[in-house]
Amino acid sequence: MTSPAATAPAGQDLSAYPLIAREALFGNPTRASAQISPDGAYLTWLAPRDGVLNIWLAPADDPDQARAITGSTDRPIRQYFWAPDGKSVLYVQDKGGDENFLLYGVNVETGAETTLTPFEDTRVQIIGASTTIKDAILVSLNNRDPRFHDVYRLDLGSGELTKLIENEGYAGFMADDNLDVRVALRPNQTGGMDVFKVEDNVIAPEPFSSTDMEDSLTTSPAGWPISAVRSAISRPARSRPIRSIISRPNGPPPIPRSRPRSISSMPNSKGNTVSSRAPMTIANGSSATIRWWRRAPPISTIATPEH
Repeated sequence: MTSPAATAPAGQDLSAYPLIAREALFGNPTRASAQISPDGAYLTWLAPRDGVLNIWLAPADDPDQARAITGSTDRPIRQYFWAPDGKSVLYVQDKGGDENFLLYGVNVETGAETTLTPFEDTRVQIIGASTTIKDAILVSLNNRDPRFHDVYRLDLGSGELTKLIENEGYAGFMADDNLDVRVALRPNQTGGMDVFKVEDNVIAPEPFSSTDMEDSLTTSPAGWPISAVRSAISRPARSRPIRSIISRPNGPPPIPRSRPRSISSMPNSKGNTVSSRAPMTIANGSSATIRWWRRAPPISTIATPEH
């Protein structure tokens, strides 16, 4: 390793400033990605086990009783989440760095591990989970055609995969809290993204919203609010004013009691996380106006066609 003094500009002595150890910059964290189980009974986090990041589980009232529930020895586990029913912890992992990430589940009570997407040369993507449907999630798999990810409903109890949409060219999908696919995304010729309505797993032939190249790196779907089922939240806002109208043909819209859950710690399609620190106002009447005030970046809503 070259010393600081050897590379210092002429006349400048850097020997008093020691190098930062590589381990401090690139080594494993002591603990990371802490989560709490849906019932509040357990804590989980990522931490090294024999030098490799694994998932650890502990009673919420006694974290010192933590134990590793996975046994990865060659590749660190970096992405995991609780199953909605709280019976298992789910994680994605590839083999030897091949980037073919599969989905695995570990039963909290028994410790048994199951491969939920048992395919070769396949990458799984998580589309969504629900706060009300506890025994299933939506995933996409490219085991039929490596270019495209088909949409499946995964039964967490039986492991059964039910195909919902056969993908013929879309980059991604978004679902609501009922695990209904509502939006499909496809790159357009301008370098941006077209957004298509999905109804009964049928994708509309024409997009209802689009972005251009100038917004392609800064505007992307972030989540689907439970309290306003006909609007999708996009992140961040485009250059236009931060407001949109959600049509409600059957009378005034309900007033949400809290912020939409979908924007609280919801990773978007680029892996970024949207926080929920944003006041919201909704007006009474035949339509609802949602305005978001953000420190940075802003969030806006996109009104979708009537379902």
